[in-house]
Formats: sequence, C-alpha cells, structure tokens
Amino acid sequence: MCQHAISTQDLQQANVLLCAWEWEFELLYYQLREDCLHFVHPCIHQTNHLIVETIQKGPPVCYAQWTMERIIGNLGQEIRQPLQPYANLSEEGVRRCKVNTLLSIIPDLNEPPKGLPEGLVDLGDGMARDSQTIGSNTHVVQCEDVAIICLYSHPDEDLLQLSSQTVVYCSQLEDIYVIDVKQILSMVAIIPHTPRLPSGVTEA
Repeated sequence: MCQHAISTQDLQQANVLLCAWEWEFELLYYQLREDCLHFVHPCIHQTNHLIVETIQKGPPVCYAQWTMERIIGNLGQEIRQPLQPYANLSEEGVRRCKVNTLLSIIPDLNEPPKGLPEGLVDLGDGMARDSQTIGSNTHVVQCEDVAIICLYSHPDEDLLQLSSQTVVYCSQLEDIYVIDVKQILSMVAIIPHTPRLPSGVTEA
C-alpha cells in the first residue's frame, strides 16, 4: 500500500489480506470481549478501511499522517524566533503555501540547481557519474560511461505465494554484463540472507 501507484488487482489482493489479518488479530487479542477492547487500537481497525480510502483518495502514502508529520518537522526547523512559536509556525506554513501556489502558476520561477556537485561528470539525460579513475601502481584505467551488473533469477514463486507477495527471494546468477549506464531504468537492493525454502532446503 505504501507506493504512489497501485493496480486494481493488487488492491483486491491487499483487501483480502488486510481484512483477514485484522479479523485474526481481533479474535486473538480482543475475542469480542468488552474488557479487551483496548487491545484493538484505531490503527489496527483502520486496515479494514485502507482499500476504500485508497479508491477514493489514492494511495495512503500521498495523504497519510506521516506526510503531515514530516511537513510539521520541516516547518519547525525554519522557526528562528522562540517568541510565539506557534504563530511563527503558522506564518511559515502560509508562506510556503504562497510559494507553492506561485510556482504552480508560473513553473519557470522554479529554477533547477545549476551544475553538478563537485566530482561528478554530466552524462546527459539527467544522469551523472563519478569522475574518479581506477588506478594501481602500474596502470590507470579511465572510467567509461558503463556499468558492470550481475543478474539475479526470477523470484521464488512458492516463497512469494506463502509470504503474500512480501518476500521476494532471488538467487544470484553467474552472468556478468557490461552495459551503458543509460540503459539502467531503476535500482533495487538485494539483501543477503539464508532462507529456508518450502521444499526444506536452506539456501546458502
């Protein structure tokens, strides 16, 4: 659910999983007993409404509380006068809203940062690389605009299904390729671990 775009199929599956989890949580800790009602916090019950709210408002990451908390933290950092902090906080919020409104009307006023940080080389198309060279005592090799990548297998389907699409396990392949850096569309982290597969085999 914490993504900026989500498909209808994913929403349907998330609805089944979230509702099942919430119901099992209530049966385990609440057991329909009034004296145990305090175990069901609002955030627990909210999972039943996440899908409906996503359909009406969009993904929670676009409107959830932590986004507002981050904004409040940013505004708090801009306060320089300790006198009447809440008044200053309100004024900073109003000022930021005015700036955002003006930039939405006239986008040209929002000039992008000029140049790149020191040590980077512009590759075009919004990409850059480190300008350092790879060297040794006997030779120096100038870095070209390429990347050395290792390939990984497709996710293990059994583990993916058993984990409700949350554990994506891939094995590193022996294939190594050198590609143009502009062919890279996105990056993901592959975290080393030794899981026990449904077959009973423990991967190294």
